[in-house]
This record gives sequence, structure tokens and C-alpha cells, in this order.
Amino acid sequence: MLTALAEERDARPLDQFKAIRSRDPETVRDALISTFGARRFTLDRSSPQFAVRANRWQSGSLGLSYCSCNSKVEVEFPAARFFRQQFGLRGAAISHVARKAYAVNSKETCVVQPGSELNIEFIPDFEQIVLRLDADALKSKLAALLGADTGRELVFEPSVRLDTPLGNSLKRAVSYFANEVNGGGMGNSPAARGELEQNVIVAFLFCNRNNFSPYLESEQRALASYQLRKAEDYIAAHWNEPLTIEAIAIATSVSARSIFHHFRKKRGQSPMTYLKQVRLEHARRKFMRGGDEVSVTEVAFACGFGNLGHFANDYFRRFGELPSETIRIARSSSC
Repeated sequence: MLTALAEERDARPLDQFKAIRSRDPETVRDALISTFGARRFTLDRSSPQFAVRANRWQSGSLGLSYCSCNSKVEVEFPAARFFRQQFGLRGAAISHVARKAYAVNSKETCVVQPGSELNIEFIPDFEQIVLRLDADALKSKLAALLGADTGRELVFEPSVRLDTPLGNSLKRAVSYFANEVNGGGMGNSPAARGELEQNVIVAFLFCNRNNFSPYLESEQRALASYQLRKAEDYIAAHWNEPLTIEAIAIATSVSARSIFHHFRKKRGQSPMTYLKQVRLEHARRKFMRGGDEVSVTEVAFACGFGNLGHFANDYFRRFGELPSETIRIARSSSC
């Protein structure tokens, strides 16, 4: 019993957003239906010491949920208007989509298209994070990356390997976003949250094979130097706003994919990394002129950083000193 209680206290992904903590099958069934939109829940009654732990976060076009179950169960979900993808953290499950079965574990998973029903068989002691993405938001991001509305349905290959460079990249993006959401800092910085959401959506498009992958991977036409400057000028003018790659693409009259490609080629960094450097410069100026009332937390959030630890690390790598040291130097020089 002490071990079970200790496990319940252990931190899990998205624990700030509790949805289910129960050993009662009826309570779990009701919560899965009312909170997670399930249609059916079936417990193997031979399973001992049934327990479920689940968390759920949703904002706009992106949703994340976490679930662990120590027993054999089946959960059926109706067709939805969003894409779904499971990421196994421990153990294994089997997902049934369109009469086909797909293994779900730390190395493999599947993408569930909008309009497809989903039935999941939980093998005992399975843990997962589930990503949900709005279909319209995904289509809009694809159009920005390609530079035109495709007019065709976006269709993914259902079976996905996660033990590849692209699969690992997607897992890292989802895991990082889940950690940032759970930390709570993004609530104080809409810019940080919007840009991290964008990162997950772009990773989903690039890392999961789909019918537009050949276009996303194709070589880009050269970006004129004035267009690159326009992109940098736009970032500099809108550094304190939630900035999307679509907005930069519109400002420069080229596709978002071209911007990504040529920022990396000419500047050795992505446009979002360039944006972070601009924000760090603004943060430093605020510290230098802030006086006795300046606050590291307030400046970080005001400059679009949702995580104070990451902000301090980025600041140190950029300037060779911590924000608190910059403040101390500024105060001593003003005396």
C-alpha cells in the first residue's frame, strides 16, 4: 500500500491538469466519456488493483492528455474533427483504426485522421501522452509552409516509427511543450505559448509522412537579400507579439518554408531562434535601465519567455552572465 501511495504522489506529465485519479471503474468510465469524449470503456475484470491516472490540457487548436492504467482495458472513441497521435512512455497498447491494428509504444505509434474511429487496447501498466491537433489549424500551417492553399485533403501515413531522427524530433517537441504547459509559465507569456504551439504543429507536419511530404522536403528557390532583410525587420518590429511563421511569410511575400530554409542557410539559425536573440537583447536593455524596481520574472514574461530557467540559461549563453548579474552591474554603475 505504501508503494502504491508513493507512486500516486510521483509527478507525471501534465499533473497540474488533473482529470482522473480513481480505482473505481464506474468513476473512470464516467470521466472518460464526459471529459475525454470516449464512447465505450471495458475493463478486464480479472485485472487486480485497478487504477487510472489521467490529465488533460486543451487550448485552441492543440490539446494534450496523459493517461496511465495498470490493468487491461479497452477504450473506444468516436470519429473526431482533429488529428490524434499517441506517444507511449511505458509499456504498450494496440490501437485499432479503420479495421487495422497498430502497435503503440516508445518506438512506434500511428496518426489517426479526422473522421476515423479509434479503439485502444491498454496492456497493463501502459502510460502515454496523446496529442490532438485541429484539422483546420494544421491545414493553415501547411498552406503557409507551401506558400499556397493546396485545396487537397491532408492525409498521413498511419504507421509511424519514433526511433528515427524525425520521430525523435517530434517526441522532443511534444515532450518539451508538455513540460512547459505543466510548469505554468506560458500562462504569463502568450507569445511563448503561441510559438511553442507552432513548433509542435510544424514538427507534426514534417516528422509524420504525408501526401505533401515531397513538397515540404523539396529544394527552395533562392530568397533575395531584400526579402531576408524584410523578414528580419518584421521580427524586429513585432518582437513583443506572438509571432507566427505565417505572419513573417505574408510580410515577405514568400513561403514560410523558404524563410526557414534561407534563415538556416544565410544566418545559421531558424527565424524563431533569431527572434529569441532579438528578445534577449530587449531584455538586457530593460535590465540595464530598470533601476531598483526591475524584476527578472516580469522582464522575462514581458519579452516573450515563458520558462524562467530556460530564459536564464539562454541569457547566460548570449551574454556570459546571469540576468541578476546584469541588474547588479547596472545598479552599481548608477550609484
